[in-house]
Amino acid sequence: MTATVGIFFHSGLTTAPVDASGGRFSSDSVMLLKQPYLGRSFVSVDQNAAVSCSQAPQNTKLVRIEVQPGKAVRYEINPPNRGVVADSQSPLMSGSDQLQFGDRWTISFLEEVIS
Repeated sequence: MTATVGIFFHSGLTTAPVDASGGRFSSDSVMLLKQPYLGRSFVSVDQNAAVSCSQAPQNTKLVRIEVQPGKAVRYEINPPNRGVVADSQSPLMSGSDQLQFGDRWTISFLEEVIS
């Protein structure tokens, strides 16, 4: 079995525009991923060996990770000088999420088989 994982590299967040013409005051803001994304990568992951991805373009600050529907993966994010490989004790992810990331960082995935 394998799971496909999409990794989208972003330069950061931006605030959504607020229409104040209605006369309402709001001190909150909605944060959105800056578009367009800087790059993308897709990897096939299985339960036998961890797969690493390190193709983050310059100025990457965040990654959006999208795991194939119905699948789950274990992951480890590694800044420079950290080399932890995903294993059965690593954080679990399914669906999609945004995570902190940076230049020269890597991410390691391992498929988690869900019964």
